[in-house]
Amino acid sequence: MNPNSTPLEQKSPIPKCSSFLFLFLPILLTPLILLQLQSLNPSLPISFCPSPSFSSHLCNQTTFLSMLRHSITFLPLKDLRFSHNPMAGNTWFMSSLPDSPDSVGEPYYIRLPSTSTNNRLLCISASDPHDGSRNSYALAYPEALPYNSTFLPGFTFVSDTFYDYNNLWHGLAAILPFARWHAANGCASPERWFLFHWGEVRKGMGMWVRTLAEVSTGGKVRVVEGGEAAGVVCFEEAVVARRNDVGMSNERKEEVYDLMRSRARIYCGLERNGGGNLGEIRMTLLFRVGSRSFKNETAVAGVFERECERVDGCRVRLVRSSNLTFCEQVWFALANLHIYHIVFINLYI
Repeated sequence: MNPNSTPLEQKSPIPKCSSFLFLFLPILLTPLILLQLQSLNPSLPISFCPSPSFSSHLCNQTTFLSMLRHSITFLPLKDLRFSHNPMAGNTWFMSSLPDSPDSVGEPYYIRLPSTSTNNRLLCISASDPHDGSRNSYALAYPEALPYNSTFLPGFTFVSDTFYDYNNLWHGLAAILPFARWHAANGCASPERWFLFHWGEVRKGMGMWVRTLAEVSTGGKVRVVEGGEAAGVVCFEEAVVARRNDVGMSNERKEEVYDLMRSRARIYCGLERNGGGNLGEIRMTLLFRVGSRSFKNETAVAGVFERECERVDGCRVRLVRSSNLTFCEQVWFALANLHIYHIVFINLYI
């Protein structure tokens, strides 16, 4: 050693590389110690969580599912940001979820669960019949449904219409996509319906629309309402339609109409080509009520009655849809569409 050198300049007797051993030695020994402990006490589990706090939280399945439940976010069923154009884009009903047709010419649906939503279920909290923005929806994993929620098994049809479920034409447009889904999916029938208008809960359909929905989808229409709708309900499988028959081609609509007519005849016990005599003409004037009704129905009916009197075998009947049962309407339609010489006048415009 150089006698003139200072202590700072003296070389350390321990090589620098050995300092790395002090750093990595504990890391190398830790697994060996754990394995030794496990061999001494097989009931002792080995946790690979980096810390006790991590082990007591994320490594605990119950706590992890609780965290999933608390992370569920409910959004308004009616998104007021789309009030100026409610049917644009994803529409203002469940605006965060995209819908799509199965192919060109088919209705638009949202199917849940699906791979695009990581197989999460649709959950709805909706009891307000006046303000759709106060009703809400969320997606949740089957293992971590919201607290105090009710799980509803089977298929559920969720419908939101811009119009209503009482008017014959508007109601028909609302159930058309579900009738198509039923026919295209092995005639599967829903366990229940959840009905909305602008995100507002609706308790039911008009008699005619309801019967047609039952005939077209193969089962009774049971509407989610009352206490069941007061809390959060989650659906095992849900089919959502929110655009009525938008997207359906004329050809596809005709196929569904044919299905409805055929099933209506079976439901009412009628034959397609039954009734009526050759050369007989039946004329039914189906009047409507309200703002679109005729101011003078008697005068309108008189025009057809006078013309009918000039033709042998011609008969006129004046009816309103509100005065007819579903099967009476089906019977009139069949009678007035007899394959020989029948004329049908429909004033339901």
